Amino acid sequence: MLKHAPRAKLTAQRVEQLRKQFEAGDNVAVLEAVDSCARAGMPMPVWLAQVFCERYMAWHLLRVKTLDEAFKVKRSKNLKFPERSQREKLKPEVTRRVFKLQVEGVRGKELWRRVCFGLRISEGTARSIFYAADNRANRKFFEVLVRQQIPSRSRTT
Repeated sequence: MLKHAPRAKLTAQRVEQLRKQFEAGDNVAVLEAVDSCARAGMPMPVWLAQVFCERYMAWHLLRVKTLDEAFKVKRSKNLKFPERSQREKLKPEVTRRVFKLQVEGVRGKELWRRVCFGLRISEGTARSIFYAADNRANRKFFEVLVRQQIPSRSRTT
């Protein structure tokens, strides 16, 4: 159980962040929180279970026609699906590579060149994916993970 403690802590932090996003009006945050709990094998917090069940039952009992309507989510009509799908798949890997290379001390153009190696994307695309506002959660996740894996240096005075 100790081995999975950092993952559980990170997931709990992520779900709490998503709760705040949901309370601010982001309905997709509910589905992302359910996904986070499921992937980590963690039970949902009460607020999440209540919201999810209310919305699912609205669909199940035919109060709404679609799950999109029940969960109050909608994809943009202008969405370029294949391009967006590819970017979504790349977000965690690009972010993981950036933090891994930063820990190794790699910076600047060399960092981006190595991030792109094997992914078949340009450095500009990698930067765009990494710094995108909707990648903030991945950046935070890896930042916390890196901090937990690097032993803090004790200061001597």
